[in-house]
Amino acid sequence: MQAIILAAGRGSRLAPHHNGPKSLIKLGETTILEESIACLHRNGVQDIILVTGFEARKFDPLIRKFGLQAVLNKDFEIAGTLHSLMLAESLVKEDVIIFEADVIYECRAITSLINDAPPNTALLSGPSGNGDELYAYVQNARLAVLSKARLAHLQCAGEFVGITKVSHLFIRRLFECCAPEQMSMTGYETCGLMTVSKDIPLRHHLIPGLIWTEIDDLEQLARAKSTIYPALKRNRKVVESGVNQV
Repeated sequence: MQAIILAAGRGSRLAPHHNGPKSLIKLGETTILEESIACLHRNGVQDIILVTGFEARKFDPLIRKFGLQAVLNKDFEIAGTLHSLMLAESLVKEDVIIFEADVIYECRAITSLINDAPPNTALLSGPSGNGDELYAYVQNARLAVLSKARLAHLQCAGEFVGITKVSHLFIRRLFECCAPEQMSMTGYETCGLMTVSKDIPLRHHLIPGLIWTEIDDLEQLARAKSTIYPALKRNRKVVESGVNQV
């Protein structure tokens, strides 16, 4: 299994407290990008594709350190995450986990997504309190709509975390279907995942009590520092303590 981490965005809503790429924020001893890489490695995923854009050279030390495959989205100002994903096309050789780089989460989510969920599955959580929720709606046993609006006529299955496992067939179909839309600010979720799900069902894997947040603005950054990251650290210590006692 491979992983694609989408890290091209500018993160302008974090200025002036953070002026570099969002995924290079440090909440602990390492950047949030390094924490995602470490989680992937613990789950046996070594082949990681990193799509950069804004201040791409700042990623060079991590690319060398972890042996990442790097792709540059030089059009990050005018083309969004769909274009970033499309740029990885030539490097994708098998099933893949698609990550958004500005998300922090419990590593158990990746373990569960890999081991317990079928191919073509989006990770969902219960209410997160992030303030910028993207709701996942189900129709005929597949994810049909991702929307920030509350849609009363559809069944809401949870909140989209920004981590999705897809088969090689699914992502090849995405590359084929979405090529005409890629040079826009279109997100990979709405055009890519939802478009392909009409033909290849995208399921969902709900972890109700999952601790996580995206870091997209100053309010989310403050909450990550004060509440979410400390909770992640406490949970990590509990897990490590349990492992050591076995």
